[in-house]
Order: sequence, then structure tokens, then C-alpha cells
Amino acid sequence: MELTLDFQISLATPNDTQIIVDILYEAFKPIKEILLRPPGVLVNTKQMIEQRIRQERVYLVKKTVNDHESVIATFDLYFSNDKAIFSHFAVKPEYQLHGLGHRIMEKVIR
Repeated sequence: MELTLDFQISLATPNDTQIIVDILYEAFKPIKEILLRPPGVLVNTKQMIEQRIRQERVYLVKKTVNDHESVIATFDLYFSNDKAIFSHFAVKPEYQLHGLGHRIMEKVIR
């Protein structure tokens, strides 16, 4: 079932680093349990994430309900050799399997 959820996308700031770490771990925890080792995205240190934030390539997806804003997803987007690179995409588990990832990708592409 698709969520009818409005969301905004904005650049992350260094203050968002822990939120990004938390979302990555929440989103990829099932894969870690299957692989019995962390997937590559989980070997990112806070310093690595902060470096990508300073390069202005880390984004947050936020929803607002009753004036309360919460982060529900994160991704990296940057350009290299005339190509857009989309990586480190993670959606909080409670928002997965409802078409939100697809809607985020559509919005980024536009």
C-alpha cells in the first residue's frame, strides 16, 4: 500500500550526522543479519559522513506533521564525469515497502 505522505528534500548539515548514521543502521539491519557482516554502506564512519556533508552531497528527506519535522530517509547525490551518482539511499523501516523510495527517486530525477 502506497503512503500518501508529503515530504521535503534538503541538504544535510554536520548536525545531522547522527541522524544519518541511525537511519543507515535501521534500514540496513536486516541485510546485515542475512549477510552476517555489515554491508558496505554501514562501514561509513561519522567522519566519512561529515566529509560528504561538507561536500554538499548528502540529503535528508523530511516529513512534517503538526509542526513536528522528522527525518525519514537519506541519500547521497553528486555528479562525476557528466553522470549523476545516487548512493547511500536509506529509508526508515516503518516507511519501507510503501512506494516512498520510488517517490523520492522520482522527485530527485525531476
